[in-house]
Amino acid sequence: MRLANMVPVPARGTGTMNDERIRFCTNCGTLFDPVPPDAKPHQERVCPVCGLGVLLSTGHDMLSHDHQAFLVVLKDLTVSAASEAAVELLGLEPANIVGRPLLSLLDSPFRGSELERRVAHAASGAGDVSLMRVQAGARRYEVRIGRCGDPRAALVVFQTR
Repeated sequence: MRLANMVPVPARGTGTMNDERIRFCTNCGTLFDPVPPDAKPHQERVCPVCGLGVLLSTGHDMLSHDHQAFLVVLKDLTVSAASEAAVELLGLEPANIVGRPLLSLLDSPFRGSELERRVAHAASGAGDVSLMRVQAGARRYEVRIGRCGDPRAALVVFQTR
């Protein structure tokens, strides 16, 4: 049997392994430089700033500055983390956000189905980033939805003007 000779081709575009990924704290939202290639993966997992959050990574196109409002959502649509800014924005205690289904916090004009599809897609590792309008209580927001990890999850970032 003869096997094909596979030549690595550099990938480009959002969500590819060649994208430089930044790290961020799931609690305080502080951004950190990418992990250097020679560093051991997962060497630093707890935020050195607040000491409460876990450091995850995402693309530069997801988080542009420190302390943004965001939710980290698992593939089953359960919220696994909320930044301090998101807690303030939603007006809830952290214990009333983490562990809850995303669709009990946010709704969309499509009755959650499109929001559900996009978040599940991102949480499964898909690299595309999408924008969507959602509603939390009586307030409307625009959110950016993309992937983050390790472990894999979706990042739902509230856009502020």
